Order: sequence, then structure tokens, then C-alpha cells
Amino acid sequence: MRLLLLTAMLISPALAIVNALIQGRALKQFLETTPELASSLDLENFKRIAGRQMWAALAQGVLLLIAPACFFWGLMIDSLTPGDFVWILLPSVIVILVARSFRTLELKAWAIPAANQHLTNERDRVVKVWRTKPLPDW
Repeated sequence: MRLLLLTAMLISPALAIVNALIQGRALKQFLETTPELASSLDLENFKRIAGRQMWAALAQGVLLLIAPACFFWGLMIDSLTPGDFVWILLPSVIVILVARSFRTLELKAWAIPAANQHLTNERDRVVKVWRTKPLPDW
């Protein structure tokens, strides 16, 4: 049981890192190919990437809860010891560092220039939803 719990505690942050890398790469690619929201097509692509980022953030939350849940379960059934907390701490630091490396991309996306007032208003609405709600509602 110990090996199973430790494996789950390592696989979940590894999947979180993969999730962060995939979503960060997608956001970077969007920003490279779309330096400005110049059309309604650009706006739709912006909404699509924002929605994917929001869904990925929810998945990230679930992935990051698996390791602590396994740890506490392992403590309760005496398969793990308090010292096994290191198997949560070290991978979590790596996940945080990877996620922070993509933060500037997210900030750039939130401030992407728009060609006209309508696109600016829509961008601002999407960004507000992106920053404050768990799911896209556009």
C-alpha cells in the first residue's frame, strides 16, 4: 500500500507539470500568432484559449489535491509516516516554479491589445471571467 500511495503522490504532481507545460505552450503560441485582437476571429480564438486555461486550472486543482489526500489517507491507515511529507513538498515546489514561469504569458494575454473599442470591451469581459470565475460563460 505504501508504494501505491507514494506513486500516486509523485504521479499527480508530474501530471500537473505536464498540464502546466501544455497550457503554457498553447498560450505562448496564441500570443506569438496573435499579437493583437484585430478581428472577431481573433476574439473567438482568445475566448477559446481563455476557456482552455480555465478548464486546465480546474484540472490542476484536482491534480494538486491528490498527493495531500493520499498522504493523509496513508497516515490514517499507518502506511505512511509524517516524514513522507517530503514526497509532497519537493514535487509541489517544482509545480509552483513551472506554473510561475508561465505567469507572464497570462498577464500578457490579459492585456493583449485590441483594434477597436468593441474588441477591447469584449477582451475585458473575457479577462474578468477568466480571472474571477471557475468556468467560462461566454
